[in-house]
Amino acid sequence: MALTDFEALLQPEYQPFAVAAMVMLGLVLFEGLAVLLGFSALKAGDPDIDVDFGDSLAGALMSWVNPGRVPLLVLIIAFLAAFSATGFVLQSFLLAQAINLPTAIVAICAATIAVPLSKLASRGIAAIIPRDETYVVSLDLLVGRHAVVTLGPLDQGSAGRVRVLDNHGNWHFLPTKAAQGQADIPTNAKVILVDRDGGTFFAAALPADFININ
Repeated sequence: MALTDFEALLQPEYQPFAVAAMVMLGLVLFEGLAVLLGFSALKAGDPDIDVDFGDSLAGALMSWVNPGRVPLLVLIIAFLAAFSATGFVLQSFLLAQAINLPTAIVAICAATIAVPLSKLASRGIAAIIPRDETYVVSLDLLVGRHAVVTLGPLDQGSAGRVRVLDNHGNWHFLPTKAAQGQADIPTNAKVILVDRDGGTFFAAALPADFININ
């Protein structure tokens, strides 16, 4: 009985690449959901945290693989995408030529090819996404700006999240509570950030028909 294309991709010869593809899709879906909830791993209000490898071999390797210095999660997704795509193509070509190499060897070859492809992806993504240093702003400068509640309601208890645009045109997702004297502020409500205490902001509600969200 002939296998469908989908069933063929789930055979042991393709298993490492199928797993990589599923992990990649899982990370993308997780990040997409996090963005909707205001907990993006890529833009959490503060600049991305870079892992400092110093002058070690790992540091030199990371600098070579990630010349665009994109967030680590983006680099992992790029590598998994390159590894799975390369593996599927390479294994399909080998099997079409009746060359039956051990899957581990094909996976090593695919990973070797995926590394420079990830480097190219890092450069390309960095050309599209601004570097952190171009839009790092003081948290104090966000006080007084208008925002939208993305995870509410905001009250004086646990912090929710608001989405605010800085003066460089970049979005931040900030832990925020309702200011003293404010009633609970629901999700999607428009607010103004009136104060902050450390990394937590305090917001006051704006009229529902307020338009000028900066």
